[in-house]
Amino acid sequence: MKKFLICSCEESVIDYPPSFVIAETEDKAMQKFLREVYSKNDIFRSSVLDLAANMTFVEQFYFSNERERRRFDNKKKVVVEKEIVKNRVERFFSTNPNLGKLFVRYMETKDASLISDDVFEFIATSESKERHGHVALDVDSLNTV
Repeated sequence: MKKFLICSCEESVIDYPPSFVIAETEDKAMQKFLREVYSKNDIFRSSVLDLAANMTFVEQFYFSNERERRRFDNKKKVVVEKEIVKNRVERFFSTNPNLGKLFVRYMETKDASLISDDVFEFIATSESKERHGHVALDVDSLNTV
């Protein structure tokens, strides 16, 4: 087992302290961190629960291309059909369709009790590095002075 230091690429270590994670590989360390720390973060959870079309988790379901984004920017409202958004949500949750159904119901009802830790963990561990903004550093590879 190795030690990895998980840091945010965007936040100061003062404001967002890094975490040590013990795992066999960098990928496993990142998945462990995303599941056990990031998925429980209040800012992450707020982004998931925020159904606004801009700067939130659901943004990716409203805009899949630049044309859809421009239409939103021009009209100041989402113009993508609800069925298309639903299909995109289902595609995101394709490896766990039951969680996808829960998320679609949440989007329709805004009932936050539908979004369990399992949903948050699935989303956190499914996000790209660009979206979650964290990096794993092998502690043994760091210079010791």
